[in-house]
Amino acid sequence: MASKTKRDLITSLGSQIGYKLVGFLTVALLARHLDKDDYGRLTMSLSLCAAVVLLTDLGLSADLVRKVAVKPSRIKALLTTTVSTRIPLLVAFVVCINVVVALVKPDLLPVVAGISVYTALKDLQRTYSSAFTGLRRIKRSIASFSSGIIVTLVGVILASQLDLGNMWILVAYLAGGATMLFSGVYLFKRIHGPIHPTFSWETIRANAFQAFGLFALSGLSYVHYALDTISLGFLSSYDEVANYEVASRLYEASQFAIRPVTLIMFPISAKLVSDGSWIQFRNLLNRMFLASASIGVCAWLITLALAGQIMSFIYSESFANSAPILQLLFAATPFLYIATVGLFISASQNRESFACIVVLSAILVKILANLWVIPNYGTYGTAVVNLITQSAIAIILCVDAYRSIPKIGKLDQPQPPSSDIK
Repeated sequence: MASKTKRDLITSLGSQIGYKLVGFLTVALLARHLDKDDYGRLTMSLSLCAAVVLLTDLGLSADLVRKVAVKPSRIKALLTTTVSTRIPLLVAFVVCINVVVALVKPDLLPVVAGISVYTALKDLQRTYSSAFTGLRRIKRSIASFSSGIIVTLVGVILASQLDLGNMWILVAYLAGGATMLFSGVYLFKRIHGPIHPTFSWETIRANAFQAFGLFALSGLSYVHYALDTISLGFLSSYDEVANYEVASRLYEASQFAIRPVTLIMFPISAKLVSDGSWIQFRNLLNRMFLASASIGVCAWLITLALAGQIMSFIYSESFANSAPILQLLFAATPFLYIATVGLFISASQNRESFACIVVLSAILVKILANLWVIPNYGTYGTAVVNLITQSAIAIILCVDAYRSIPKIGKLDQPQPPSSDIK
């Protein structure tokens, strides 16, 4: 592995740790400042908006990473096309989700109104980050995102310390979203010059068709994660949502250990597949799957021993009863990490359609199971269902990754050289 790749992995891992520390502090302050009903409304709104906004991405962010990595000289044209597609869809997202919530869950509307705008700003910034990632300029992506989450944290601290009321929490999120988008636009403009988006239905349709497989895979993966909180919100009380969500946030946050791999290695693995460098690709699979499983087991064992202390330290004693939920969720961590690697490997092998079928099947199983387990077993039943579906996804994708590699005889044929993406 080239030295630049190692540096990028270390930098990305450090940034993920920083993001999670800021995120933990923000969530802890919110859990202490808001009562459980208000905290449940906020977290459900964040989960709902984050899940629905994926419908506007159309797989374009991941597709942009691949295209920029292959043709960096076209970065302005590629980003212009992507942004031109995303802005109209993000506007439609904000309007539509507020209309639907007003009709179906009107008590959430004041919170969703603010969080939906924040989510749209944050997601547009992610498009700029994808361009930086394709260029292997990870620090630019880190700088723009970090500025926003720091602004949000400062706003939450002020609202908590000055007792400014729940509305100021929404203001803090909106300020953070605007800051991170402005930072991304500024960094790109300063280095590459401004872009000039043009909006047309033909552009949206053409781009959506090209990246549909990646779009479906990304959306389904997040829905599988967020489905627990959303299901509890409709089938149980907001108090139960809060108890589950504080544990679920830690479960989701634990992916910081594996996300640098997906961020850095995705364009590299796609390049190996494109070159037909199957021996190198298989060796890469061995290392990534073994590392992801090992890290996941360590995370589970730590949580198994210290769940109560972790919950009390981060969220206060009022959430100590969420410790068993945390233990159940973290039992799925090894499978979560393997599945995370398996998903981007499927995309590298151009088998995202198969991966979509696997994840969609798991979602359907989870929906049907939650309809029964939530009324009968509450949050504990939901966590067990997540363990079952997550392990199934991981095992199937891992097996498919190896089965999709050509036979050993073909591996021994001379392969074109493959190098790190410059």
